[in-house]
Amino acid sequence: MTKSYAETTFNVPLTGEQISGINFYISYWKLNNPSYFDITSPDYDQDYVDEWEKVENILKNTSKIYERNFK
Repeated sequence: MTKSYAETTFNVPLTGEQISGINFYISYWKLNNPSYFDITSPDYDQDYVDEWEKVENILKNTSKIYERNFK
């Protein structure tokens, strides 16, 4: 059985520019769609928020590694 896209792990190296771009779009989307993160909103979904935090943490860790390697 094949995994869904969300369950698949990709080991793709990202450039600093790509990391910055992804962080920008994540921040922009979160700023313009706050109802998805507001526990009192009908749009709120805990699984979605958990996945969102997981992606943010991966990007933060990747950014730290990138910065450390190029200092």
